[in-house]
Amino acid sequence: MINHPGQWLFEEGYAYYWGSDFKKMDETRGQLMIEASASAGFPMAVAECHYSGWNGLDENEKKAFDEFVKIEKDMNGYHYAQQMIGYCYEYGQGAEKDMVRAFEWYTKSAEKSNSVAMNILAFRYYNGDGVDQ
Repeated sequence: MINHPGQWLFEEGYAYYWGSDFKKMDETRGQLMIEASASAGFPMAVAECHYSGWNGLDENEKKAFDEFVKIEKDMNGYHYAQQMIGYCYEYGQGAEKDMVRAFEWYTKSAEKSNSVAMNILAFRYYNGDGVDQ
């Protein structure tokens, strides 16, 4: 994994946004931290801003998906990128909807201790989405 000055800011912002990693959910604080990380040039934060239309960037799910895939490859399996690739496949945002592929990407992310991906997988197992119930 790279050691970019904006990485910590992104990861903390993501935790606040989703209420994960023992952070109290605060979407506004999380978004501001992610946008600050993007302004510092952290690739995952920039991709997230393309995905969400934040930080003055136009919402572009296809561009964000392509960036998530590149980041996942460049950072040797960065679990936040893996989670977002799964999310894109699950909802057909920037990629064709494919619950099996979504499940595969969430699993990769969860195996690297991504708590959001773990939570999503629990629901997928419960509902039988992309996997046997």
